Amino acid sequence: RSNGQGAEFDFIIKTTRKIYVIELKTKLRNEDILKYEEKCQEVIAEMPLIEDDLEFLIIGAFSDKNCVTYKYYIEKDRDIHPGYNTERDGFYTIPYWFSFPIASSNKKLTCIAEPSYEKLKSIISQICI
Repeated sequence: RSNGQGAEFDFIIKTTRKIYVIELKTKLRNEDILKYEEKCQEVIAEMPLIEDDLEFLIIGAFSDKNCVTYKYYIEKDRDIHPGYNTERDGFYTIPYWFSFPIASSNKKLTCIAEPSYEKLKSIISQICI
């Protein structure tokens, strides 16, 4: 960073087309999403030359009920990602997969909560191409 402080990222996946900056959480919560959105804004401001190549994701195994703050985006993406953004039989947590615009940028933040490791692995493979 230009302020002399470093930045920590859980994962960075570089493909031939994009650079995926990923934050991992055990439980996807509203406050973590907000905090990561701020971090994404800082990354975009610090690296304007590669902004078009950056993609941002926050991923959790579980979700908190307070994610309904993003109700508009959750409902909007329900048809795009069948089986997500609604209750799933046999699970206490709601699996989410939605995106919303990162303030002051042309980028979006994709939020995923998936308790199944196999499904999560498949999602990452779909996204990070």
